[in-house]
Amino acid sequence: MLSDPSLPGLVPAHALGTDAKDVHDLVLHTFKQTKKALLDGNEEVAFEVARDAKKVAHELDEKVAAVAASDLTAREAVCRALALRHMKRVHGHLCNVATSVVQPVHRLDYVDEGPLRPPT
Repeated sequence: MLSDPSLPGLVPAHALGTDAKDVHDLVLHTFKQTKKALLDGNEEVAFEVARDAKKVAHELDEKVAAVAASDLTAREAVCRALALRHMKRVHGHLCNVATSVVQPVHRLDYVDEGPLRPPT
């Protein structure tokens, strides 16, 4: 849930827009896929999650840029941008976890390793 109307001071869900809801759903799906990959040692699922990481990150950056260029009020724009950035960060961490299923241990610490190799 993006917000809870019973808690004072939280931004109403409608103020976060459909982009945030769509991204929330994507992150939830990624959680499920990452859990499956990690618990089952499923390299194919892990590879799919990790493969999409840069594409999703780029799309989320574009959504944040669109919010910044919009005619939303400052409060609405800041809330949407922060929600999108937070979900991008969570998605990135999930992709890192998925990568640990398919990458050799000695390569997990280095960020710029080149393209991810599919499981054999």
